[in-house]
Amino acid sequence: MSDLTFWASVAKLILALPVVVLLAYLSLRMTASVSARAGMSANLEVLEKKALGKNQFLYIIKAGASYHLMAGTDHNMTLIRDMTAEEIKTRETIPGDTDRFKEVLSGALAKVRRSA
Repeated sequence: MSDLTFWASVAKLILALPVVVLLAYLSLRMTASVSARAGMSANLEVLEKKALGKNQFLYIIKAGASYHLMAGTDHNMTLIRDMTAEEIKTRETIPGDTDRFKEVLSGALAKVRRSA
């Protein structure tokens, strides 16, 4: 391979690389915007998800105006029971939990400081 052919190949690479990077960037942006729009739904929403074990979850789902407690794995979804809006609202705020959390966090920080 002659020097001229080598430098021509390098120049092509330098010119092509930004084009490829730009196309990859635009592709990712378009995919993200399409995914975001597909995930938005006016009638279906996962309010809460709690892991129980490996690939086992509990979900609180709002479907329209009703609420449901569901269990899910990789291969199965099961309705455990229907819930009322009042049950959901009472679970949103539990008085005193923030105070208890502050106590536990302060105790843990004190232990870390003593051991350091």
